[in-house]
Amino acid sequence: MDIIRLAKQEEKRLIQYRRYLHENPELSGQEFNTLRFIKKELSMMNIPFVEVEEGGILGFIDSKKTGKTVMLRADIDALPIDEDPLNTKGLPKPCVSKIKGVQHACGHDAHTAILLTAAKILSENKESFVGKVVLCFERGEEANGNIFYLLKYFEENNMFFDSCFGLHVGSFVKESTGSLVVKDGSFMTGMTAFKVTLKGQGGHGSRPDIANNPIDCFSSINESLAKLRMKKINPFSLVTYSIGYVAAGTKSNVIPDHLTFAGTIRYFDLKNVGRLFLSEMQKVIDHTAKVYDCKVDYDEIFIPGYPLINNKTCADIARGAFVELFGEVKDSEPLLGTESFSFYLQKTPGVFAVLCTDNEDKGIKADHHTAQFDVDEEVLYKGVCAHVGYAIAFLNGDDKIDFKPNSMSVDQIKEECGII
Repeated sequence: MDIIRLAKQEEKRLIQYRRYLHENPELSGQEFNTLRFIKKELSMMNIPFVEVEEGGILGFIDSKKTGKTVMLRADIDALPIDEDPLNTKGLPKPCVSKIKGVQHACGHDAHTAILLTAAKILSENKESFVGKVVLCFERGEEANGNIFYLLKYFEENNMFFDSCFGLHVGSFVKESTGSLVVKDGSFMTGMTAFKVTLKGQGGHGSRPDIANNPIDCFSSINESLAKLRMKKINPFSLVTYSIGYVAAGTKSNVIPDHLTFAGTIRYFDLKNVGRLFLSEMQKVIDHTAKVYDCKVDYDEIFIPGYPLINNKTCADIARGAFVELFGEVKDSEPLLGTESFSFYLQKTPGVFAVLCTDNEDKGIKADHHTAQFDVDEEVLYKGVCAHVGYAIAFLNGDDKIDFKPNSMSVDQIKEECGII
C-alpha cells in the first residue's frame, strides 16, 4: 500500500476540508455545524458512526478480519479570537474565518481534515490491515471537559482500544516544515487551571481608609506566589505558574469591592509537584486574604490534568512507520502545553506526535492561540500519512506493549480532576 501516493491523491480534498472548517469555526460546546459536516462526510464514505452527546463523533472502520483495535483522534473546536487576515509577513492567508471573533487558532481544523482524509483512505483499503480503526472526533478540547463524555461512553459500552494515536500541527516544535516529531515518555505537561475571586469593601477613591481594596490583597498574593516555586518545589522538578487574567473595578476613583484573577500551573509530576504547588498556593491565598480581611471564592478550582506520557513501544511503532514513509523522524524536548489526549493515555497505550506546519519563508510563524496563526497546507498530507501509517503498522504488527491502565472509573478520574 503506497500511503504517500494515496494521501497525495486526496490532497485537494484534504485542503478543501481544512479551508471549509477554517472559514466556519465553532467554539467549544457549539460545534453543531462541524458535527453535521463530519457526519455528512462519513456517510458519503459509508463509514458507520455514532454521535456521543456532548462528546463528539465515533466512526468505525472494520477490516472484517479479527484483530486489534486502534483509535485515531482529532479535536474539532475553535477559539474566541478575532482572526487577522494577514500572516506574520503581512501576506494574505489562503482562508480566513467568516465568523467574527472565532478562529481555528490552534489547528483543530487541520486535525479534523487530516482524520477525515485518513478515514477515506483506510475505508477504501481495508484489505491492507487486520482489525478495526475507531475514528474519534472530540468536542470541546479547548474547554477541558467534553472528553469525559467520550470516556464515559467507552466505559458504559465496554469499548477498549489496544492503542490510540493523535497528532498536533503547529509551530511549538522548532523543526523544519513538514517534520514529524515523536518523543518517548513525558511529552506534554499536566495543567491545573484556577480562577479566584477576592472580596473586599468598595468605596470612593478619596477615602481608602474606610474601604478595603481587594487590589491590595491581590498585589501581596501575586508577589508571594511568584516566589513559591523556589521555596516549595524541588529545583530538579519542572513547574511553571502564571496569571493570565485579572479583573477589578471600572473607574479610577472607585475602589472595587471584588477582584478576580485566573491562571494555570504546568507540571510533569501531578502528585509531587502539581498538587503540592496547588496546596501551597491555596495556603498563600487563604492566609493573605485573612491578613487583608478579604473573603475568598475559588470559582474554578481546579482542573488538575494529567501529563501526556507516550508509551515507549507505541512511540517506537510510530517512529518506524514515519521513517519508512519519509526517511526520518525528529525528537523533541518536552512541551509545556497541555492536551486532553493525556486522558486517553490513562486508559490506553498510545502516542501523540507533532507535525511541524510553520514556514518562515511564507510568513507562517505565529504562535498558537494568536490572531495570525496559520498552517502550511502543503505539508498537511504528511499528517494523513502519519495516521494511516501508524494504524496499519500497529494493527499488522505483533508488538508486546508494557502498559498498566489507570484503575479508576471515569467518575473517579473526574473527581480527582475537580470536574463536576
